Amino acid sequence: MSDAGMQQQSEVPVTGDDVFAVSTELVRAVEAALADWQVDALRDLVTPLHVADLADLLTVLKRDDRLALVDALGEDLDPEALVELEGQVLTDLLGHMPPW
Repeated sequence: MSDAGMQQQSEVPVTGDDVFAVSTELVRAVEAALADWQVDALRDLVTPLHVADLADLLTVLKRDDRLALVDALGEDLDPEALVELEGQVLTDLLGHMPPW
């Protein structure tokens, strides 16, 4: 691997808050919008995300916030994001969501 490639790898964040593709700033903004139940703001924050990033966001949110975000998005939740989830996060969401 070249020196440039090694340097790029070393710049990748490794803290628990930044392991996923979503930024801590986005997570905090979503949490704030959920706390005030600002559904339009939530959609503005989440709609531009790639499905893998949405899955990362769902993974890093606390369980109650995760379920609230799914409720807020309703049918606008991209089901492809569920494909990216696994384990307890996926189980929680599938158990919470109404059948489509």
